[in-house]
Amino acid sequence: MKITEKIKCLRNKLSLKTQLTTLVIVTVSVIIITIISYNYRSNIKTIMLQQIAINTTLLELETQNLDAYLSEIGRYSLLIRNDEKIMLNFKRRNDLSYSDIVELQSQIKSNFYSRNDLLSYRLYLSNHPENFEISRTKQRVGIFYNDTIELMHEYKLFTIGKYYNYIKPTKEKTTFLVYYRTIINIENKDPLAIVELTFDTSYIDSIAKNHDDTGEILCMLDSGGRLFYSNREDVFTDEITRQLNNRINTENQNSFTVEFNGTKYLCIYNKSLKQNYSILILNPLSKIDYQVIKTRNISLLLGFIAISISALVSIIFIDLVTKPLSKLSHRLKKVGKGNFTSTTNISGSKEITQLADNFNDMIQEINDLITKNYLSEINEKTARLIALEAQLNPHFLYNTLQAISAEAIVNKQPQINSMVTALASMLRYTIKGGDMVKLEQEMKHVKDYLLLQHARFGESLTYEINMDPNSMDILIPKISIQLLVENAIVHGMGSEK
Repeated sequence: MKITEKIKCLRNKLSLKTQLTTLVIVTVSVIIITIISYNYRSNIKTIMLQQIAINTTLLELETQNLDAYLSEIGRYSLLIRNDEKIMLNFKRRNDLSYSDIVELQSQIKSNFYSRNDLLSYRLYLSNHPENFEISRTKQRVGIFYNDTIELMHEYKLFTIGKYYNYIKPTKEKTTFLVYYRTIINIENKDPLAIVELTFDTSYIDSIAKNHDDTGEILCMLDSGGRLFYSNREDVFTDEITRQLNNRINTENQNSFTVEFNGTKYLCIYNKSLKQNYSILILNPLSKIDYQVIKTRNISLLLGFIAISISALVSIIFIDLVTKPLSKLSHRLKKVGKGNFTSTTNISGSKEITQLADNFNDMIQEINDLITKNYLSEINEKTARLIALEAQLNPHFLYNTLQAISAEAIVNKQPQINSMVTALASMLRYTIKGGDMVKLEQEMKHVKDYLLLQHARFGESLTYEINMDPNSMDILIPKISIQLLVENAIVHGMGSEK
């Protein structure tokens, strides 16, 4: 059995009330679920766009502030250059005097304590063996010695370029970055000293506080993909930082989605054109979805309430519609049992009222047809009796003609006998048999008719019959040829009637 046939069979077993209720509930449910699904997707898209717009604006401000912070560090690293005497000592290759060392230590100490975010301050001299250091743990300016300054790991990185500076990330949790500044001889560009500044995370932590409440991950990468800072260092590995750096360098927009450690994130970033770094915000999509899911659940609850109310109202309304139809169905059952006097007076709508009127009209017409059929049946029986009586009269005439024929034979009147015999044969042919007869029977009847007409008209009527013997069994309408012959005689011999 085909699916459509199964559906029809199932539908035929269900009441109209059940079908209409199911249709309304399914329709309302589909509409509400479609609206909720559309709103869910639309809300996700809207919230993501809002997140991107808000965080992009925030990152632009934070990048500007961080650029200003790094620029201020750059200016700070050149403070020692403002002292001409110290610069002259840097240029001279002879040993520093005690007073020179004390003065230099005093300057370094003054510079160090002018900032609250410095962890250490180191000064490497190119023309002298002495190097100076002060830190939060060593609050006095100490002196240490290196064989050669060129052995420093990043020496070439901060002794070349336009600004002779270099920012180095650090893996220490308490350290934000290490800043190197090369003090050069203006005349020949030779390096005279290198300033190494180590900064704590106080400034970048103040930026990260803007994102702690939302559960976002803030990180800072340089152009090489190295991690400068993250408020969640446990999340990042070298592979993840490389992946993020590649996406930043290939994406045309300032946002993208990324997945690592089994979690999907919405990544929003902003590049610093001045300092060659990028700040990223990684927002878990699950937290974005949480807001939408909460709204969706409320929508589903409201949708369920709306469906329930719609179902209740539909059942009440459909019951009002189908109740008159049930009454009409009850009346039809009575009619089916033969009660054609049962009429109905139901209402509910224009169509139902019309249906009730049509039902009453149908009952009236059935009653009229029953009366007519009853009368027709009586008339038919009467007609049969009349036909039977009509059949009795011809038989009486036929028997009478037979008696006349016998009398003619006794009195030796053969012509009268022939005419009476022909007339009796015609009478018998007329009242017996069906509507179709063989050609042979019809022609015998025609010959009897011509015999009587010849006796009437005498020699004025002559005729000739030519027939094919093979056509005698053909069925033709009764008295059809006799009517043609009669018509020919009436019109052909009208003046001799």
